[in-house]
Amino acid sequence: MHGFDRYLEGRGYKSFAFNSETGRLEETGSNSISSLGPIGLLYIHSSNEAMKLVDKGESIKGLDIKDCFILGLNEGGGSPTLISPRPKIKVKKTCGLVWWLEFEWRDISMALAFENESLEDIYNAAINQDVTFIYNVEVNDVNEANK
Repeated sequence: MHGFDRYLEGRGYKSFAFNSETGRLEETGSNSISSLGPIGLLYIHSSNEAMKLVDKGESIKGLDIKDCFILGLNEGGGSPTLISPRPKIKVKKTCGLVWWLEFEWRDISMALAFENESLEDIYNAAINQDVTFIYNVEVNDVNEANK
């Protein structure tokens, strides 16, 4: 996951897996995401109001937890990544003399951000939504461009 999980932990976030049976968040270590479960982790800052419920072991069902990050498995066959919130990403795809610009929300676009941006820039762009990362991608076939 390109170290983003450890970056969040360094900023005071704790990782939790949601137990759907009890409605409680269970603290977990990073790097525990797998297709065998849990498939996603919720990262909540230690100053978040929801932490009061978590610390008491109370259910968070129905609670709108703000200012948190979700990391996990999102698209089939992909590795764990940042699911939400994501920075704005535009990809300029070129096939020969033809090009087009697309807003991208797929995991492959998030991978481009992790390859080209600092973790701090990704964090700030995900929170503020005032920065758009733009990448150029060459494709061999117009039909390949939507994969």
